[in-house]
Amino acid sequence: MGIAINSLTIPEDFDVFLPIHMAHMVDAPATSDLPNGKYRLGIPDLVLMLQTRDDNILPLWPFEVSVSETSESAVERLQTYGDRNENVIAATHISIVEGQKHIPPTYEWGLQKELDQRGVQLKDLACSEDGRVTSFSHTWFHPTTVTITTWIRSPNKRLDLNIHHGAYYATAVLYPCRDDQGLEKVQRIFRRTLERVRDKVVSHLQTEHAQDQVLLSSLEVVRNWSPPSQLLDWKQCHRKLQGATKQTGFDRYRSWHSKFLKRVADEEEESVPSTGTSKRAKRG
Repeated sequence: MGIAINSLTIPEDFDVFLPIHMAHMVDAPATSDLPNGKYRLGIPDLVLMLQTRDDNILPLWPFEVSVSETSESAVERLQTYGDRNENVIAATHISIVEGQKHIPPTYEWGLQKELDQRGVQLKDLACSEDGRVTSFSHTWFHPTTVTITTWIRSPNKRLDLNIHHGAYYATAVLYPCRDDQGLEKVQRIFRRTLERVRDKVVSHLQTEHAQDQVLLSSLEVVRNWSPPSQLLDWKQCHRKLQGATKQTGFDRYRSWHSKFLKRVADEEEESVPSTGTSKRAKRG
């Protein structure tokens, strides 16, 4: 997506930009180089913005990524953000829901599997088609569903995330069972959103430089820009999600195994005879 946005080339003389800000980049109150007042960020995880030559920031397209929470709460945050920022053109929600909460195995289970003597490597984890990640009969990551939902604002209206009309809304499952037909609809909304972004840029610059027809003549390159027909490679996204679920499962295992080995060492330390000998007793 970033490549597509960067392909919208705005002549340097206009001194405007389309930055993409992540929430953690601007969340700190000491961010002194960001304008105050109308600038409202901190809720969406990602926002495409129009930064004007006088350093005004116009949020255009917020993204919210929610992990194992209700879609309603994430969508509510996006709606609130849209209500507070009149320039918002569209909004996208990426929902990541694990089928059930992961519960780490017991200490006794680790002893039974002799995990104090050996460990598990990333390559040793088994990944099933439904996204489950397992090793030694334990599930380290449960089947997870990733859904993308996107809205675009109706003409001459504020953003309304209650609209489910196909012209302004699309949703599809990306993982584990990829909904290619639904994802194509999502992609069409994405392309229309970028067209609206282009039109917003053109409108802003025409107003800003209404008296400079020479400068405005260079705006033709922006007017003629169109988003690429294929914004996102969903197959590649799917493959990366497969790798991410396996890595998440491994990270959970590694965290548990580190605590497990520490407890093994602590118990061996406690089993040393009180005579003061430095040799540890071996666990049977």
